[in-house]
Amino acid sequence: MLITWYPPPLPGLGRDAPGSANGYLRRQWLRGAWRRGTWVDRLSFVAAIILWWPSTILHAAYLALRLGTSRAKTSGKSPFRQFLEQIAVAAQWMVPPLWYYTFEFHDDERRAHAGDYLQRVQVKPFIYRWLVDRKQRRDKNVPFASKVHFSKLCRERGLRAGTVIAIVGPKHIDFTDPAMTAFPPRDLFVKIKLGRGGRGAERWNYAAGTYRDGEGRSLSAAELGEHLKRRAKLEKRVVEYCLTNHSDLADLTTGALATARILTLRNENGGIEATHAVFRMPQRPGALVDNIHAGGIAAAVELATGKLGRATDLGVSTDSAWHARHPATGAAIEGRVLPHWPEALDLVKRAHDLIGDRVVVGWDVAILEDGPCLIEGNGKPDVDLMQRPHRAGLGNSRFGALLRHHLEKALAGDASNGRRPDQFGTFNR
Repeated sequence: MLITWYPPPLPGLGRDAPGSANGYLRRQWLRGAWRRGTWVDRLSFVAAIILWWPSTILHAAYLALRLGTSRAKTSGKSPFRQFLEQIAVAAQWMVPPLWYYTFEFHDDERRAHAGDYLQRVQVKPFIYRWLVDRKQRRDKNVPFASKVHFSKLCRERGLRAGTVIAIVGPKHIDFTDPAMTAFPPRDLFVKIKLGRGGRGAERWNYAAGTYRDGEGRSLSAAELGEHLKRRAKLEKRVVEYCLTNHSDLADLTTGALATARILTLRNENGGIEATHAVFRMPQRPGALVDNIHAGGIAAAVELATGKLGRATDLGVSTDSAWHARHPATGAAIEGRVLPHWPEALDLVKRAHDLIGDRVVVGWDVAILEDGPCLIEGNGKPDVDLMQRPHRAGLGNSRFGALLRHHLEKALAGDASNGRRPDQFGTFNR
């Protein structure tokens, strides 16, 4: 998998400040990837190191040609100078050229803090995996791998969450409620059962006895069932009730559900702490999901108040920008305060304490008229989703400090992940 070796773990990478959390995490990634990897992994690392500079130079040149002119207008730097800076930051920190634009390292001040940024190659396949509790868990079901299992766990623990009403396979539909034999007369949202990033999503609005989608199709309940079974030939689907955002947020959506992504971690005392949050919004009319990797935008959220900053995409398009107002609706984003924000923070903290078998969880939360609702939990949350809107690296933030704390404990043989003794074995049952 590309993410496990790009950029490759090259020994001697980076020159971090002594004692910095990000430096510690970087060193452990470099050592652990080689020490804990298989021989196949190590051979892949060697191949990646050999290819690193040719691919980096070619990619940097391509990006300078594609994005350089638009960024020159804001940075005052020519595309050629941007190319040289991409090479320089890659040489010092092994930052891929694409991230030079994602995190705006053409800005001298931000580039000076390039070492503070965590890379997904460090956390997703390595550090997060090393912190998964594999010894104390009695039930091997993972709470975040299955949308159906996650929905069931939330119901059992009294946590408000989206409800999965059916699982659709190529030959049959299994309703989670034994009393249900057909799709109810309500708006429905369909996802790939093990999908990510909104891939394959469908929305079906109910009216006058039929379900209608954005492409103009109109189906009866029976016809919708047959349609979903055909779609499930390769990947099963799950069907949920559609949710609608709080009325105060209606002008920040284009029909899709907008959600907050909130990062929570266990702290040094075993409690749950929220460290960062963003609010994600669909950008295009007709979009079915708000995911920033699917064309959406995200704004940093001030944890103490729920106030939004400017919103942005991933920064790798010629027209990427920072939006004080929604690009489609014109509604104000910057300065907007999210309704029910204290309740949203309380919900994710309780959820992490009750079902989170991970040190870190990224929660997707919809803010509805009557309060927050969990959509899903992510046991290996993305880091660029937070670092881009916040315009700062996570490595030397509270997030990085807690990740370092737990990694130090884990490498010393402590598999508790900061949990209290009374919590062992109580998850996922």
